[in-house]
Amino acid sequence: MKAKILISILALTGSGVLVAGDAGSILAQAKKDFEQAVALQGGWTSTEKLIKDAEDALKANDAQKAEVLAKKAQREAQLSLTQAQGQQKGWSEPPYIK
Repeated sequence: MKAKILISILALTGSGVLVAGDAGSILAQAKKDFEQAVALQGGWTSTEKLIKDAEDALKANDAQKAEVLAKKAQREAQLSLTQAQGQQKGWSEPPYIK
């Protein structure tokens, strides 16, 4: 009975094992979004640090820490990209400059 419950829980939550590739794919998307934000002059320096820390955790084979940091980096990269896109669309030259 206990084995069936455990198998059911693992089936619902995934394998139960964190793979470094998961963090790697999240990190790759974070880098992509961050690069887009930087291209729009809206990249956040805190995102860059999170990306570096996640890479360091991956190199140290700490998959759990790497995933946490990669998720934070991904969230910040998305937010910075959204902010940069909004500022690009909403910004106009002040009338006193024209």
